[in-house]
Amino acid sequence: MPAEPLSPALARLLALNWGFILLASAGLGLAAHDGMALPWLPMLATLALFALLNVLGACCGGKRLTSSWALTAALAVDCTVLGVLLFFSGGANNPLVTLYLLPLVYAALTLSLPQAWLLAALAVADYTFLMDFFIPLPGSSADPALAFRLHTVGMWATFCGAAALMVGLIGKMTLELRARDRALRDFREKQLRDEQWVALGTLAASAAHELGTPLSTLAVLIGEWRRAPLDNPDLQEDLDLMQTQVD
Repeated sequence: MPAEPLSPALARLLALNWGFILLASAGLGLAAHDGMALPWLPMLATLALFALLNVLGACCGGKRLTSSWALTAALAVDCTVLGVLLFFSGGANNPLVTLYLLPLVYAALTLSLPQAWLLAALAVADYTFLMDFFIPLPGSSADPALAFRLHTVGMWATFCGAAALMVGLIGKMTLELRARDRALRDFREKQLRDEQWVALGTLAASAAHELGTPLSTLAVLIGEWRRAPLDNPDLQEDLDLMQTQVD
């Protein structure tokens, strides 16, 4: 079962997607500033299409896309978009390929186990494809030092981004789970108190019924005895006392 309600999970994923779009756009801007001859048109078109899908998801996510398969499809789109961007920027040689771990971590936290494994299979298939089919980074083959430098910087940037996202995401979800656990605990305690009050009320009603029948019988008998002629005045006083105690 999912670890949390799916509508908030989908909304959180869309917010993370916007962060990815901004970071990818900033990365492409830096590459353009450095004069790298990347295939700009398909990469920018991919980001634009991803942004459009994110807008559509934000418009429909809170109303219709509430099933676990909607979240699975959204994560599959994330993996596909990442794969397309990596295809045009070095494939598996691009250190940003480790970003595939982020949607898998999110899937493991929010989806059922079969759906998480399905996304893992998709990520592995994309990674395997990118090992043989990709467009190399410009200048990577002609200048090995530049290629190594780009790889090192890319690994550093990937690590920083992944660390921030994973700690922030998992930390926030942990706080939400703890808050939900506290709410469930408070609800169970209140329910237990209510059950105790109901049990006490049932016991009181049962006791009143058990006492009411013999007391009514005694009241009738005392009334009959008091109406009967009595020669002993002490017995009359005892009957008055019994009537007082029964009342």
